[in-house]
Amino acid sequence: MAQVKIYNSSSGGGSGGTAVILADTGTGSSVRCGVNSCASGNYSFAVGRCTTASGLYSTISGGSCNVASGLISTISGGEKNLAQAIGGFIGGGECNNVCNLTSGCLAFGAAVVGGVGNNTTGGTWDLATCTFTVAPTICNAGLYSFVGGGFQNIATGTSSVISGGICNTSSGNRSTTSGGANNTASGYCYATISGGYCNLATFVGATISGGRQNTNSGYFSIIGGGNLNTSSGRHAVISGGSVNVVSGCRSVVVGGCANVNNGIDAFIGGGNCNNLCNTIGTCLSYGAVVVGGVGNNTTGGTWNLPTCVFTVAPTRCNAGIYSAVGGGFQNIVTGGSSTISGGYCNTTSSNFSNIGGGYRNIVSSVNSAVLGGTTNNTSTFDCSMIVGSNITANRACTTFVNDLTIVSAAACSGCGVCVSTNGLLIPYTAGGGGGIMVLGAGALSTERCGVSNNASGANAAALGGSTNVASGACSVIGGGEKNLAQAIAGFIGSGNCNNVCNSTSGCLAYGAAVVGGVGNNTTGGTWSLATCTFSVAPTICNAGIYSFVGGGFQNRATGNCSFVGGGCCNNASGVASTVLSGSCNVASGSNSTAFGNSSTASLSFSFASGFIATASGQYSTARGFLTTASGKYSTATGGQNVASGFASSVLGGCINTASGCFSTIIGGCGNLAQAIGGFVGGGSCNNVCNAVSGCLAFGAVVVGGVGNNTTGGTWSLATCTFSVAPTICNAGQYSFVGGGFQNISLGFSSMVGGGKLNKGCGTYSTVSGGYLNSASATYSTISGGYKNTASSTSSGILSGNLNNTSTFACAMIVGSNITADRVCTTFVNNLSIKNIPTAATGLPSGSVWSNAGVLNIVP
Repeated sequence: MAQVKIYNSSSGGGSGGTAVILADTGTGSSVRCGVNSCASGNYSFAVGRCTTASGLYSTISGGSCNVASGLISTISGGEKNLAQAIGGFIGGGECNNVCNLTSGCLAFGAAVVGGVGNNTTGGTWDLATCTFTVAPTICNAGLYSFVGGGFQNIATGTSSVISGGICNTSSGNRSTTSGGANNTASGYCYATISGGYCNLATFVGATISGGRQNTNSGYFSIIGGGNLNTSSGRHAVISGGSVNVVSGCRSVVVGGCANVNNGIDAFIGGGNCNNLCNTIGTCLSYGAVVVGGVGNNTTGGTWNLPTCVFTVAPTRCNAGIYSAVGGGFQNIVTGGSSTISGGYCNTTSSNFSNIGGGYRNIVSSVNSAVLGGTTNNTSTFDCSMIVGSNITANRACTTFVNDLTIVSAAACSGCGVCVSTNGLLIPYTAGGGGGIMVLGAGALSTERCGVSNNASGANAAALGGSTNVASGACSVIGGGEKNLAQAIAGFIGSGNCNNVCNSTSGCLAYGAAVVGGVGNNTTGGTWSLATCTFSVAPTICNAGIYSFVGGGFQNRATGNCSFVGGGCCNNASGVASTVLSGSCNVASGSNSTAFGNSSTASLSFSFASGFIATASGQYSTARGFLTTASGKYSTATGGQNVASGFASSVLGGCINTASGCFSTIIGGCGNLAQAIGGFVGGGSCNNVCNAVSGCLAFGAVVVGGVGNNTTGGTWSLATCTFSVAPTICNAGQYSFVGGGFQNISLGFSSMVGGGKLNKGCGTYSTVSGGYLNSASATYSTISGGYKNTASSTSSGILSGNLNNTSTFACAMIVGSNITADRVCTTFVNNLSIKNIPTAATGLPSGSVWSNAGVLNIVP
């Protein structure tokens, strides 16, 4: 067979040089000589070390231990890569595979650009050596599949794609996983996961953009992100939030927590435990809407205000077709084309009915409405309207107030009205007595005469009090003094100097309401307690569309669909934001909630309560004293705690900081969890950190104790604090400290159970307890004792003091003051053998027996 020689230029060239590339056993093949490579496939090419190009037209451009056995397969470099697919390609990396155990044709055109162990599962990966110490299992690559990189990603679907990440799977045809970890896109066609963790897209066209543990089984449905959301409806959408469920066709949940949408073309904006369901058929809740709030279209259950969750689940109620709930708590709309804007435990069960807000109001008649108030009921009287509290309708086509019943104003154009029998208002006749209600300046408006009220808006009303102005179309002021309703369909119940206005247009404050209080939707001014008036007028603030202020002093609801229950100087400026009560709280994020004193919820779906609590991360929760939750999905409770890592939690204690992604601190004081997935159970000044990267302390745990993973400092027994701060030590990946004082677990998967000043520095090392013990070698173990050192591989010290395994592997010490001097040996100070055999009969080789007091070993 003829050889084509390529000569090493360092040899001078010409026929006298050393051949570098030679022909090999395959027809027309070429191989790099002297590096144990093989080109056995016809027209194959193999360079690098220990490479094998056995497929027809296969190519290996470099690397080590690579195998290209598929027809026209290519490996550019890397190590231990295998290309068995026809037309398969591996750019580099380690232990990557483009294979199919049945036929290379079934993985035709599959590609892996780089990374580690792609299209494999299992095995044991050693970070220290960057190799698999136990080989993984090869998985079939899909036809025309693609893996960009990452670690053990699997693309088994035809034309499937994984761009990167860790342990992702694209098993559906034409499925895509862009990144993240442990995501699975298994839908038959076009399933997509952009990133996140443990997400699952199982049906045709299902998409998950990110988040954690979301499941999408709906036909061309979408989950934007969040946590534990489930979408099974066709063309359904969940934008984010947590534990939301959408099963209705073309239904939507924007965010919030534990919302359920089973209606067709139905919508839930956010909130908690809201439901759009119908037990008879999803079409019966067609087009239903819940904007936000808690437990709407449910009854019962037990709501816990401190935790903002139902501790006992409520019972779902059927939502009406084309019904709408703006927000509030456990409002129920079962009537078709009916609306509840907000409030608490209101119910509309008839068609075309409406409740503006309030408490436990009931509309059970067709085309009826309750503006607000408490415990009103339209009973069975159609077209009845109630403005007030504790009113039960007793006549159809009538508007009821606590002190006034209006039948008709059609015959009273330009004249006064008087009260007749049964509370009816009738036209006032000149000379027949004075009327207290007259037409205002606006078309079909009504105002109380003689008290400087002004109803200048069309269909507006200034019914009581004095110096009130209702200038917005369809606006109402019930009473009070110096109130101003410029908003279209605005409402002020009573109080002093309250405003529902927008300086640009009354339309921009449409439907805004203030039930009572002083100076709501204003700032500044000077309030005199002695006279109960503003001696210096305040400045008016814009009210948001559909906003609500229950009462209090100078509260502001400037965001659309915002809510302030009461208190002092609170501000709900975010869309659908809520301030329940308290003082100087701010809810500026969309769907955010704040209450307490000077607490702030600044990003969407954030929650802050307590004293100067700050929730500045999306979906974050801050509760307690000076707590801060700035990471997305973070939670901080207790005193002066900070949760700044993604999905981090500090659940109690004081001055704790959880800055690592998925890190958790349960309680204690002065603890720090900077590690990704790190955990501190409690105690004081404990740390799970790594100065280089939180990833290097991934999964580290300290259950409790004092100053674990620290050194030095000055600990005061009298105050139980460090009077001089200690120095933080790096925690090992997957390390564990159970408790004790200033124990250090630096080694990978090392453990210190407790004790004082113990160190677990070796990989997989263990110190169970004791004082000043050190397990510095791989697999070394110390059960307890004092100043023991296990410095050799797989060595162990039971207890005692001042023992040392030195450099002798597998040495075991039982006693004190012993230094090992031989491998694979057990050392003791003295040995007492009880019940030793006195004959060799039946004993296995190597057994010890006593021959008249002389120890013998069975050969």
